[in-house]
Amino acid sequence: MGDVGKAADYSWVRLSPDGQRLAVDIGDQHTGTTDIWLFDLTRGNASRFTSDPGVEWSPVWSPDNKRIAFTTNRGAPPFIHVKGLGDIGSGESLNQPSGWTQFVWDWVKTPAGEFIIYGELF
Repeated sequence: MGDVGKAADYSWVRLSPDGQRLAVDIGDQHTGTTDIWLFDLTRGNASRFTSDPGVEWSPVWSPDNKRIAFTTNRGAPPFIHVKGLGDIGSGESLNQPSGWTQFVWDWVKTPAGEFIIYGELF
């Protein structure tokens, strides 16, 4: 037990499948935006995962701990992006904006393959 980070506007806290890291979105009250941050629980440090001027939230880990899917509102109704932990840039769109708000629930691996579970709201 212990503190992971300083006081902030945290939401959507997700533990990586290997239990070594947290992905969390943190709101910035000055800009009104939200970015995803990663906390390394073994080293005790944090790093910014997204830094676009829009809002990124609801991170979920890939089953192999190497990628994160999240929702973003980059120039469109919110839709899903995927970014690798070592990737520079903003990641790639999983699907095209549908006009509905898409938000990520989970990323699962089954005998049939890997699936990102998401919902849409009008």
